[in-house]
Amino acid sequence: MLNFTQFDELVCDVLVIGGGVAGMMAAHEAHLAGAHVMLLTKSTFPAGSSSMARRGYAAPLGHVDSRDNPYEHWKEIISGGYGINNQRLARIMAEEVIERTYTIDSWGLGLVKIDVDKYDQEYSPGEIYPRLLHCVSGMGKPLMKILSTRVKELGIEVHNNSFLVDLLKDATGTVVGAWGFKHREGKFIAIRAKSTVLCTGGAPQLHRINDSPPQVTGDGYAMGLRAGAELIDMEMIDYVLTTGWPEKMEGYGSNSHTFLAAGGQFLNRDGERFMKRYNPDAKDGVYENGHRSVINRGIGTEVFEGRGTDHGCIYFDVRDAIGAVGEKGENISRAFKNAGVDLHKEPFEVCSCPHTFLGGLRIDEHGHTTLPGFYAGGEATGGVHGSNRLAGAALADSFVFGSRTGRTAAREAAERKSPAIPKSAAEEVRASLAQRESASGGMSPEAFRLALQENVYNNIGQVRSEERLLKGLARLKALRQEAHSVYLESEAEPKRFKELMNIIETENLIDVASMIGTSALLRTESRGGHVRYDFSEQDDENWKVNLVAFKGEKPGEVRTRIDAIVEENFSAPAPA
Repeated sequence: MLNFTQFDELVCDVLVIGGGVAGMMAAHEAHLAGAHVMLLTKSTFPAGSSSMARRGYAAPLGHVDSRDNPYEHWKEIISGGYGINNQRLARIMAEEVIERTYTIDSWGLGLVKIDVDKYDQEYSPGEIYPRLLHCVSGMGKPLMKILSTRVKELGIEVHNNSFLVDLLKDATGTVVGAWGFKHREGKFIAIRAKSTVLCTGGAPQLHRINDSPPQVTGDGYAMGLRAGAELIDMEMIDYVLTTGWPEKMEGYGSNSHTFLAAGGQFLNRDGERFMKRYNPDAKDGVYENGHRSVINRGIGTEVFEGRGTDHGCIYFDVRDAIGAVGEKGENISRAFKNAGVDLHKEPFEVCSCPHTFLGGLRIDEHGHTTLPGFYAGGEATGGVHGSNRLAGAALADSFVFGSRTGRTAAREAAERKSPAIPKSAAEEVRASLAQRESASGGMSPEAFRLALQENVYNNIGQVRSEERLLKGLARLKALRQEAHSVYLESEAEPKRFKELMNIIETENLIDVASMIGTSALLRTESRGGHVRYDFSEQDDENWKVNLVAFKGEKPGEVRTRIDAIVEENFSAPAPA
């Protein structure tokens, strides 16, 4: 049995939830502003999907092409997001990522340069100017190393293996911290904070096959919803290609940019090079070259209409591209050969999986959510990218709004008194968790997660229709009820805490899927990362708007409303 009597209370000025790029930037800036900062992550620090960043990030420095500037970048962010971005947030990102670049590289990131004071910048598919900054070998690992080193050098208090379940609010509705448990120690915790910053990333575990760490389960979205915060654009998801077969390679990056540049092609089960249907105006007839929303929409539609493989994938033929890719291609080929597929002789199978969530907590330009005392940054937020994210914009978003949010949270924490934990909180926590402890007769935690993922993949996934969405939402409602009987399998306490965390994560994913499904059902058009098979055209007359999701009156109910997009007056720079 789990021990519900141990309950440690922690106190800080600024609580940062999440140990990725946005969380570290927020903690860093809040610390420099004079706040006592506490950063919690449910795995080991640093953590999150930021480590998976491959090529680099975008900043309009204009070092390779002097015509580029923040205004040009802003225009492409808006057009790439199909017009429903928060234009003010997009402008701020395009402008401030430049300053963040110089700051972070001064810490030792090691961005590749072409001159003493100029950085190398590469093209990304669908963009006019080269603006992708990169390191010699990958981006995620060196970036995480340099930021985590910075956090440690500043002496910021970090708590590993700390799973936060819900936010705490006082009688005025102000967020005053959060509660959860340290799953390895078997200890419950409550954190009192003057400001609470959420940087928990996305929810890729909605799909069984994904390209992200297993701990990224949409916790922040669900915590915000249950606390009463508004979320925006939850139907919009940035899908990316990953390996779907052979089984040993599931989730392995498809290296699509590399292979497509060298002549790789997508084929359906009939051997047809089908992307011409979805990207007919592609330059030089390279139909596979386009925004990822176009590529993934085409692949998802082929599978939806029954032209996918037996594994729900499409074929990626790179036989003629391996040689042109060089040593990297041979290394990839070797990995596949060990898994039973010879890329020199046969294609492998790829599928679309959720890569970045474009929606999230609704914030203003300073990182405020719609609840007092509560802030957010990075992928946990929505609005910056609209309905499609440009390559390299995820890290830029985290740099800029992680920093802004941390500064705001620290400044406003200085104006608040240290809050008290609501008197009833501890007992409510114990009662909630004791109910889960005594559950029986239902699914195991693993079966519960798989049941959710299967439902999302089949009914609320990449290509949607009214019939499937209604079916999916009904199944989510049933799964929410079945959660009460999901039982803990292990007798050992550390494992029971881990299973308890797994169950709560799946319940969080149910909340996230409910927001996605409800919003997708309302939006009767296709736009960017949202594809309605029964409304295949983009409808700017009626749907160039944002959908806001919020908690309904009934348990588990998600409600939505339509809001106008936030516009911004941003002019082109005067000629030099």
